[in-house]
Amino acid sequence: MMVYSLAAVYNQTPAPEIHNRLCNNIKEYINWHICEPVTVAEIASYYGYNPRYLSALFKSCTGIAIKDYIINAKTMQAKKLLEETSSTISQIAYSIGFQAA
Repeated sequence: MMVYSLAAVYNQTPAPEIHNRLCNNIKEYINWHICEPVTVAEIASYYGYNPRYLSALFKSCTGIAIKDYIINAKTMQAKKLLEETSSTISQIAYSIGFQAA
């Protein structure tokens, strides 16, 4: 028996597919806002979900917590900037929204 969310019933789309789309949208949101101090609460508010629920859903889809995904995305962006620019670590950290270098 396949479980459907309320939205899935209306759209006739299985819940896992909706969850995967939401997780992909969250990743896209994080990548678009990589230079800002993005929080789980902000993302949850943007998509209209409870932060704990959204965190659990994201982890079930990706195997990684949203906070960890944000840190990894920022770290990858910092690495790219270190390789491609002459900016200091402090400048790069500030530019991608890390609070302290």
